[in-house]
Amino acid sequence: MKQSIWRHLVWCNLRRARQSLTAADLAKGVLIQRASVYLYCSQLARAGYLAVEEGGPCDPYAYRLIRDTGPAAPMANDLTGEIYDPNLTGPIRSAKQRCWNAIRVFGGFEAHDIARAGEIEPPCVYRYLKQLERQGYVNAIRAGRRKIYRLCRNTGPLAPFAEGGRLYDPNLNCFLEDTDEE
Repeated sequence: MKQSIWRHLVWCNLRRARQSLTAADLAKGVLIQRASVYLYCSQLARAGYLAVEEGGPCDPYAYRLIRDTGPAAPMANDLTGEIYDPNLTGPIRSAKQRCWNAIRVFGGFEAHDIARAGEIEPPCVYRYLKQLERQGYVNAIRAGRRKIYRLCRNTGPLAPFAEGGRLYDPNLNCFLEDTDEE
């Protein structure tokens, strides 16, 4: 499983939890190794996002969220332990997120409008729109060489993205059907 997805799932579970959770509790819901969750939680604790408490007999530590900055999961560099929090940073680094933001702003749009607004290469925009169209997020209101699209499924501020041939929507916290990713 891609790091950004399991970290997002762990972050969502931490945000929803009303009590402390151990790495084993968090790993169970995400289907990832406990050691990976432990490393991520340790990095978040060092950065001040989590409080570390006494765990149970199998897991010595439990974690409680004390700094909730928003829906996007903070990302940790496994080598340096440095945290990047997309909820707090200025410019958006992800091309898909810039594309999604532009799509949400425009009423009707062509792919080149999104490419220009998000400063993204047009082939990337075409691929992303194709994935979104397959899942019913956008539909073509004018067919042809220069399609005009309209957003018809606005699920929230975080950009849906493809992972292993399926579209993952972090706003809904779920995978959608196959996207036939090329």
